[in-house]
Amino acid sequence: MFGCNCPYGCTNGVCQKRICKCDLYWEGDACQRRVLSKYVGDYSGTNTCESDQIEFSLKNGKSVDELIWNQDITLTYSDSGRFDILQQNYKGVQISGQGSMLLEKISFRISSIDSNDTLECFVSANLKKD
Repeated sequence: MFGCNCPYGCTNGVCQKRICKCDLYWEGDACQRRVLSKYVGDYSGTNTCESDQIEFSLKNGKSVDELIWNQDITLTYSDSGRFDILQQNYKGVQISGQGSMLLEKISFRISSIDSNDTLECFVSANLKKD
């Protein structure tokens, strides 16, 4: 017999010996949950380019390897803890960067380039507790 019967099904993976082996960025008994979903939520922290405390949200992106920062900037993950901010337009300025996630903490460097100057900022924030 070539197939098997996973007890919970196997949504985003392959059933092997009654166990669902998940595709990259998926987890759960039936590979039904995005790995990056654990980072979704509201954050509070600092940005070296701003003097006040910052708050922002992370949401699931269109692709399973993406999160969206503040509904505008796409973070593209190279694994479950590291990501790149590929060059994209944000409020009329080209930005890019890279960063990492660790448990409930995010940190990243972001560079913005406009016609006059290049600005580099460092963001560090923690997931807000309910």
